[in-house]
Amino acid sequence: MLQFGRKFFFRGILLFTLSKLIKPVWAIAFSSVIFALFHPMYLIIAFVSGVILSTMTYKTKSLIPSMISYSVWNLYAGKLFLYF
Repeated sequence: MLQFGRKFFFRGILLFTLSKLIKPVWAIAFSSVIFALFHPMYLIIAFVSGVILSTMTYKTKSLIPSMISYSVWNLYAGKLFLYF
């Protein structure tokens, strides 16, 4: 449930609120930086994935595509680490 809460906050509330106040590119960048700061061990990867997923959310105006992509990535990464 915590994962859903984070996705909802970063790409739902924060991204869409900021995009109403500032240019969308800055809203995407700012929400991605904040997202990356919550993942300090994977700062660069978290920032890049934040940009990709936030852009996906902004373009589609829906959280569902980014949530599915994030979940598939976590499933893949989890399975990958089980083998190595």
